[in-house]
Amino acid sequence: MEKEISWFNPGAELKIRYGVWRPAKARGTVVVLGGRGEFLEKYEETIHDLLDRDFLVFSFDWRGQGLSSRETGKSILGHIDSFDEYLKDLEAFIDGIVVPGIVRPVVMLAHSMGGHLGLRYLAGQGDLFEKAVMTSPMVALKTNPIPPDLLYNATRIAVVLGLGKKQVPFTSGRNAYKGPFEGNILTSSRRRFDRNRDIIEKKPELLVDSLSFGWLKAAFDSMNTINQPGFSDKIKTPLMIIAAGNDRVVSNPAIKHLAESLPDANFHWLEKAEHEILQEKDSIREKFWFLFDQYIG
Repeated sequence: MEKEISWFNPGAELKIRYGVWRPAKARGTVVVLGGRGEFLEKYEETIHDLLDRDFLVFSFDWRGQGLSSRETGKSILGHIDSFDEYLKDLEAFIDGIVVPGIVRPVVMLAHSMGGHLGLRYLAGQGDLFEKAVMTSPMVALKTNPIPPDLLYNATRIAVVLGLGKKQVPFTSGRNAYKGPFEGNILTSSRRRFDRNRDIIEKKPELLVDSLSFGWLKAAFDSMNTINQPGFSDKIKTPLMIIAAGNDRVVSNPAIKHLAESLPDANFHWLEKAEHEILQEKDSIREKFWFLFDQYIG
């Protein structure tokens, strides 16, 4: 296995960290898109699972997280003005880094916010990918106890008032890996929870914690785009969407509704899984890889 970690520059003074993992002989390519607040190191186990299947793997840190550039400097505040900025980085990554080195067939494996952005990419230009697999895609957020419309309107007002880069109240400690395992909303695997927490403790510059009003408004705006009538018709790439039965982060009814509206999609539940299916306990990950292998071949 050969591993390459480097940076590319999709814009002025912007550096995006990416990784390429090459098996001895590749039978295809998988592009891994992580979720909000995630980073390359968190996906090392999944990447090695893909290498064991002889896939060439590409992945990167979204702007504002991991070791990519942060608009808020070294702050742990998660911020973006528009999800279109994420999409521009994804397009630059695929065109400049992935395409020159791919081995076909090419598959997208995307989680949560990565699944959301993957859906938007596929709706615009999905010709590169033969198939896509998405876990817990961010189609709609769970916002209990605040109704989504009320929260969206509040974020819009805050941004108009110039508070876009200010922290949304009560979102400090949003990164569950900074808290105790008990009661966390991401995984039922203590081993993988402790592993991910150890990574952050050893490399605290990877951490993204609280949300800005700007990020939350941008997320709502982008989710509105996905949920517009006719959006699903634009996606011609075959998809497999896997929802976590115990998800407390994103809305499973919204995911199921989207899957049913897509022209070519398989939908599966993993009943006892929390939001981060790829960080779950062995029994759940084994079910995921069984579905993946069946679908990808």
